[in-house]
Amino acid sequence: AAPQRERPRETASPDPPQPDSSMSDGPDPVVGAKKPGFFSRIGNGVLKVVDYGLDILVGVEDADDLETVDDGQGAGNTATHEDAGERQALWSQLRGMIGADVMSLFSVPVFFMEPITMLQKMGEIMQYMRLLDLAADEEDPDLRLAYVCALAISTYSSNERVKKPFNPVLGETWECHLPGADGGGDALYVAEQVCHHPPIGAGHAESAKWSYDITSMIKTKFMGNWVDIWPLGRTRIRLNRTGDVYNLCPPRTRVNNIFLGRTWIDTFGDMLVSNMNTGASALLKFK
Repeated sequence: AAPQRERPRETASPDPPQPDSSMSDGPDPVVGAKKPGFFSRIGNGVLKVVDYGLDILVGVEDADDLETVDDGQGAGNTATHEDAGERQALWSQLRGMIGADVMSLFSVPVFFMEPITMLQKMGEIMQYMRLLDLAADEEDPDLRLAYVCALAISTYSSNERVKKPFNPVLGETWECHLPGADGGGDALYVAEQVCHHPPIGAGHAESAKWSYDITSMIKTKFMGNWVDIWPLGRTRIRLNRTGDVYNLCPPRTRVNNIFLGRTWIDTFGDMLVSNMNTGASALLKFK
């Protein structure tokens, strides 16, 4: 008998492989969506590296670290969640302004402010007006210059207060009556906001012995976690009895740790106080 051939067994075809949902890191791609090209991926990577490097350069490595602020008394404390969120939002807004003058480019959050105006801040130097009374009564011209220098540096005693005063509205005025002490005469101080953008204030004080004039204007340079401030205004002091007129040129100031760390203010550079009548001058170095 002829040998019978064995009929081959039918086998089920294997199911197509299914993607492992546990390995998925996001939603399914849209059908037909165009994948980013090679140069697009390279560009995005470079932007991320530059962005991270910029944060490192200005001293902010992680936005979650923007939680420490100064309490105004020289000691750091932990900010509330609201303040931390405001700092993060402000940093997101300002990170593209590195190296720019930011005085008129953005609104400062209220947690950076102290409850006075810039006109009042300009007049704080008048609490030491007794030095001008002494200069007006002094016969030695060198001592007169020394008294004026003492007045010029006295304003930096308020640098422990690191908050920013509010900008006055255009045309706003502030007036202060200064009673005399130790035989000195009374004085009157008046200030006005004469320009809003950029903010410029003008102040005048006078007594029977002297007069004081100031035009407050600054230039800033934002550098991330700090900002440099250059005074561009003019300060003149006149002693009535001798007719001496002194010109003050203050140095640069830096506000450190705006976003990260305890905020503090440093002043460095040269301050020049010169007698415009005699040519005598004093150079004060801040280090």
